[in-house]
Amino acid sequence: MSFSDNFELHDDQVLISQAQTGCNLAFGELDRRYRVRLTTFVRMRLGTSATFIDEDDVVQESFIKAWRAIADFDICKRFSTWLFTIAQHTLVDHLRRQRRSTQHKTLDNHVGVSSCCPERDLLNAEAAEQLWSLASKLLSTDQLSVTWLRYGEDLAVGEIAAILHRSPISVRVTLHRARRVLHNHLSHPSYQEGNAAAAEEKSYDD
Repeated sequence: MSFSDNFELHDDQVLISQAQTGCNLAFGELDRRYRVRLTTFVRMRLGTSATFIDEDDVVQESFIKAWRAIADFDICKRFSTWLFTIAQHTLVDHLRRQRRSTQHKTLDNHVGVSSCCPERDLLNAEAAEQLWSLASKLLSTDQLSVTWLRYGEDLAVGEIAAILHRSPISVRVTLHRARRVLHNHLSHPSYQEGNAAAAEEKSYDD
């Protein structure tokens, strides 16, 4: 059986190596594996700017750039970090063009997360959807995107700093502030009472 017959069975490194030789099927499989994750990243970075910029355009352009540059990718590095960095650059370009044409300021406040230990909750599969939904209502766009890269994508602080072109200290401060926002919200009596009432109502339904 040839590589093209079962390329979906190979790991990322094999696909990247094949893509570097010009195999578009291998890169197509990488696109399939990472498109949803990249779209989520772009959506979180856009925040309220999504009204003016098409996230699909940013994602598609990012993959085109990645395909053109794949031959220069260091196979020893993490592919997702490299891809998110390309998307960040692409997004900045779109925002600059949008600012010049509409003079709207973008990447303002949006998004957030939850719990006394939010990082653990965000890794809990059952609670993830609810927690990220809450996150989108509590945190700033910057806090949400950094939190998602750390806990949603499991990237190290140094990798996040490289993607966003910030210092590791800045990333840590942002994570600390996001956790504090979530902790304060989840510790508030009104939130705990609301959760208790919802749980009681669900028990009656069951």
